[in-house]
Amino acid sequence: MSKYKWRILHNEKESEPMDQEKILDMITKDMISQDALLIKDSWKEWKSLKDCKTYFVKEGKLQEKRINPRVSIPGRVIIYKKNGEKILFGTGINISASGLFIETKKDELNIGDEIKVVCKIDHYIPAFNTLAKVVRHNKNPNHHIGYGLEFKEINSFIQEKIKEVVAKALEWDK
Repeated sequence: MSKYKWRILHNEKESEPMDQEKILDMITKDMISQDALLIKDSWKEWKSLKDCKTYFVKEGKLQEKRINPRVSIPGRVIIYKKNGEKILFGTGINISASGLFIETKKDELNIGDEIKVVCKIDHYIPAFNTLAKVVRHNKNPNHHIGYGLEFKEINSFIQEKIKEVVAKALEWDK
């Protein structure tokens, strides 16, 4: 790939320089927020991750492991243990029909944990409750702690609403 060094800016924190392979790896592991900005040595200005994705193409296609498209939309999530104990509050929802990614300030969950999720997405999708499983965990100190959650049980009406919101958001991005 490229010899250029890249840096990430998210929540007013700038990462150390890293190579393009590292950024690609972070993208495929959902370790970079969709709100992040990137810059490489040869640029004068920061660019959004969306505007940079063409730099992270391998063998003719963007490295993307997801089955369902996803988008970032404002919202809040409360996470409970199965016994009903509230353990986390998250924001910065990145959602698809099969799950979501949230950012938090506490490191309370592990991959494989099954949890209850209460999700409120302002003006887009009715509030909903679902069971989910932690499938990703971002502990990168340059970013907020983040969790990838896979829906285990979700109401079909809510799932269709999520698909509609994602489709509309993707149309707006074109």
